[in-house]
Amino acid sequence: MNALGEFLSWEYIPGETTLFKSINKLEPAKLIEIDLSNPKCSPKEYWDIPLNNGSFQSLSENEWIEKVDWQIKKSTKMQMISDVPLGAFLSGGVDSSLIVASMGDAQTFSIGFDDPTYNELDWARKVADHLGVDHKDEIIKPDVLDLFEHLMHFMDDPIGDFSIFPTYLVSRLARKHVTVSLSGDGGDELFGGYETYLANHKAEQFQKIPSFIRKGIIERTINSLNPTAKKKGLINKSKRFVEGLQFEDELSHTRWRIFVGDELKKNLFSNEAYNQINLSSGDHIFKLFNKAGNRGSLDRSLYVDVKSYLVDNILTKVDRMSMAVSLETRVPYLDPDVVELAFQVPESLKADSNSMKILLKKVAAQHVPHECIYRPKEGFSIPIKHWLNNEFKPLMDDLLSDTKIKSDGIFEPDTIKRLKKEHQSGKENHSHILWALIVFHDWKQRWL
Repeated sequence: MNALGEFLSWEYIPGETTLFKSINKLEPAKLIEIDLSNPKCSPKEYWDIPLNNGSFQSLSENEWIEKVDWQIKKSTKMQMISDVPLGAFLSGGVDSSLIVASMGDAQTFSIGFDDPTYNELDWARKVADHLGVDHKDEIIKPDVLDLFEHLMHFMDDPIGDFSIFPTYLVSRLARKHVTVSLSGDGGDELFGGYETYLANHKAEQFQKIPSFIRKGIIERTINSLNPTAKKKGLINKSKRFVEGLQFEDELSHTRWRIFVGDELKKNLFSNEAYNQINLSSGDHIFKLFNKAGNRGSLDRSLYVDVKSYLVDNILTKVDRMSMAVSLETRVPYLDPDVVELAFQVPESLKADSNSMKILLKKVAAQHVPHECIYRPKEGFSIPIKHWLNNEFKPLMDDLLSDTKIKSDGIFEPDTIKRLKKEHQSGKENHSHILWALIVFHDWKQRWL
């Protein structure tokens, strides 16, 4: 039940826990040594992200640009050693564009959807044309119900991140042409690329507004607005910003990653199930902040993201979905030399109250068009909030039916009914919560 509570909060299960009783995961950078005469399981950590030792503190910004550029090129070339056809995913954003630029001659792949707010193909094509690489793309109109049934087979340790769909689809496209693909994953966690870092800066400024104005006028007004059909947009981002403020300040930027907090858990779980939960949503986050040690506030946030969101969600998702089509995916940004160098880069060159990935964007802008680098961050996603009201509605009605919810005894049927109703009416966007519930119930039905 603790693992299930965390799964609904974060869309992944952090650390060594799983949804299976008595089964644990071996965490990254840990090993188990077994003495056959006295067998026991005691994982040991063999590597951790080093503290900033100040050895490069005299470098100028231009010297940092040159140093990071050189290291990424070197690591990318090392990852290109292969005796089978090799290519790269290309979204047209900073991370993947810089990897492709470091490759030289390359085959690249991208996908988009017919919803224009979920389609970045024009950006990917612009980068590919500029670099002169062999680029292939597709606009996908998938049979999502059949695709769901297929992909859930690979979710024996489930992830609630619905970007499994585009990740699988771009992997399938790439596998038609290559056997190995490079990915830009890791750039955000190493160089400060998430809007949650900006949100944390904005929250500090927002808290200075008098409470009667902040809560009585601004937050109340934002909460009264209905979400829009766009992927992001000002209203949707404002609503998400206010949602994150309800959680403890100590959670820092991770407040904007939580979708089911402790208060909602009380209403969502049945009394019997809720009484079995003795972990708060942020327990593993607090432990990681403590483990991060004596770093700056931003580097501590990056450390937490590498150790949780990156390894437990992003990399797991990419590995599952690429291997589902027998495609090997490699991540040059996560070469240990790049990781260790990134954590020596001054925080001021990563993110501030208005900008993300400051240094990495300057590195990338040396190789690809300026407008491709300095554009709003979109992320790799699908129009799930619309699909839940259309293509996925029969699936949701089946897996989250009153009958099934009552027979399980884990959740409160009335709370789930309310969440579905608010989402379908357009009053709220509950896609993350509803999707996690759908994935869990399919997992339970399939594996238990």
